[in-house]
Amino acid sequence: EVRNSVIANNSAGRGGGILSQGWTTLSASQVISNTASEAGGGIYNQDYLQLETSTVRNNLAGDYGGGIANDGQGVYGDATLMLADSTISGNVSHGRGGGIANGAAEAGGDYVQTFVVLDNSTISGNTANGSGGGIYTGQTGRAQVYLNNGAITANVADADGDSQGDG
Repeated sequence: EVRNSVIANNSAGRGGGILSQGWTTLSASQVISNTASEAGGGIYNQDYLQLETSTVRNNLAGDYGGGIANDGQGVYGDATLMLADSTISGNVSHGRGGGIANGAAEAGGDYVQTFVVLDNSTISGNTANGSGGGIYTGQTGRAQVYLNNGAITANVADADGDSQGDG
């Protein structure tokens, strides 16, 4: 559990700020300006992650999930991302999912379920060079997103203008 904290200016292959492989809760915290060469510029989740009144902003991912990559895979199985009264903004992905990439590691993972639940949360001002400026949801049919009283606004897909991105 992380409370009233700032996680900033870190880098890694996956999970520039946080790699979550167990039950993780962030409350009244910020994940800012982290970088991942592959996935999850701010956070890479492989199990259960809950954000309460927290912000994930200005993070960068080389492949997917500029702000957060939600990928249950391998021995970790399903992945769930719960956001309550939180903001995902200003994140960048050179591939898919500027704000959030849900179930984006599709190779061989079609048996894994990934869930994103947004409650009173905002996904805004994120950018992806590929698909899903705000949120990218995998094509396996087992990746799901639920939105309750939230906003997804002012996000950009295909930011590099090469006609290789939607959403």
